[in-house]
Amino acid sequence: MSSEPFIYQCIAKTAGYSADVCLKNKANIRMYPEHAYISKMRMDYPTNPIVSAVRNPFSRTWSLWNWLSPPSRYAVLPSNLSFEDFVYSYDDWEYDQAHCPVFKRCWDFVTIDDKIESHTILKFENIKKEFDQFCVDNNIDAVLPWENKNPNKRSVPKEEIYNDKMISFMNDYFAKDLETWDYSYDNWLNSNLPS
Repeated sequence: MSSEPFIYQCIAKTAGYSADVCLKNKANIRMYPEHAYISKMRMDYPTNPIVSAVRNPFSRTWSLWNWLSPPSRYAVLPSNLSFEDFVYSYDDWEYDQAHCPVFKRCWDFVTIDDKIESHTILKFENIKKEFDQFCVDNNIDAVLPWENKNPNKRSVPKEEIYNDKMISFMNDYFAKDLETWDYSYDNWLNSNLPS
């Protein structure tokens, strides 16, 4: 175990808010106060071990659109922006400083010079189990709640969310996330996680 406290990196829509709720006032771990790339975190914490969580891009993109579309309290997207248009304009949002870095790939958050810099990476799909084990392994007294659920999230069968063209686009755009963490459209579609 490190003598320096862990720094928890909050990547949007990967249970960061839940982690923040349960990690307040812990001596051996701190939440980084904003959505930030690991390169920025390293300026503030050059040697601390960093903990990050990643999420299947098919799930995360759907969640981001629901989170940032009306009537969500966090709505910043136009009310007439369909999910399909959101997917194809993802790159445009990526460089919009008002929303950046929310619209980056998880890979972009956890790497410096195309190399993973995080000490520990948890997967959202197993977040409760992996977070709890991380806490046990590092003597952190915390229990992860499920916070910040979007009450306005659209209830749509998963197989109706993406069409073939969108899947192809997502596979190209998120290739690093998909390859690195063994994600795919099919494993999202067949998971027990709600859409």
